[in-house]
Amino acid sequence: MEVKNNGLDRNVKIHSDKELDALNTCKEVIQYHKKIGRYPSQIDKLQSVKQLGQWLNSRRASKKGKTQTKFYPSLQKLVEESGLPDMFCDNYRELNALDMCKEVIKYYKENGKYPSGVDSNQNTKNLGNWLYAIRGYKQGKGNGIFYQSLQKLADEAGLSDMFDNVDFESTYIEICKEAIKYYKENNKYPSQIDKLQSVKQLGQWLNKMRISKKGCRGYKFYPSLQKLAEKAGLPNMFNTNWKDDRK
Repeated sequence: MEVKNNGLDRNVKIHSDKELDALNTCKEVIQYHKKIGRYPSQIDKLQSVKQLGQWLNSRRASKKGKTQTKFYPSLQKLVEESGLPDMFCDNYRELNALDMCKEVIKYYKENGKYPSGVDSNQNTKNLGNWLYAIRGYKQGKGNGIFYQSLQKLADEAGLSDMFDNVDFESTYIEICKEAIKYYKENNKYPSQIDKLQSVKQLGQWLNKMRISKKGCRGYKFYPSLQKLAEKAGLPNMFNTNWKDDRK
């Protein structure tokens, strides 16, 4: 027995309520991709996006016959009509990675630098964290995969160094500048227990650098950081028993 398709493609025949539900969820995934530029993740912090990611992952598995969940041909037809024929393909992780890579390239072209994982803008921070992880994968660190298609895309964009080893000193200098900027604007150092995530991350980094300066932990402290702090008028910035630099 057929049921109404609630505005879906009239050429798509729906034979059960479960198939109708699947098609409606599929439309939500399509809308998410159109808006965000990538597929929803099953580990997203936002519950609604996480659920879409879990559904998508389940359907990809069912298409391969790995689960008892039924994969409806009408789903594939819908995504093809929406311009996303690869939505249920095995290489979806690579496709997602390529989408992220394009976003990083776009950011670089607009800002002249790679995105930072401690940026105050959440989207930029997400890009920076992704880039940091992918660089690690290329070096064999972590459990992720580095796809050669990413390097090819970066090369074509003229950014062949995108996934090279991270220059931690340069990275730390940029973070130090952010911490100094925060101090200048707020007349205090960022706290590692701040409610704002971006400030909290700056505070955590600052605490690590203070400890590393004493040689107490495996983080390297670069003299260039102290020089930068002194130049900014904050000579006590990296002291563990630091005194308030406010005048």
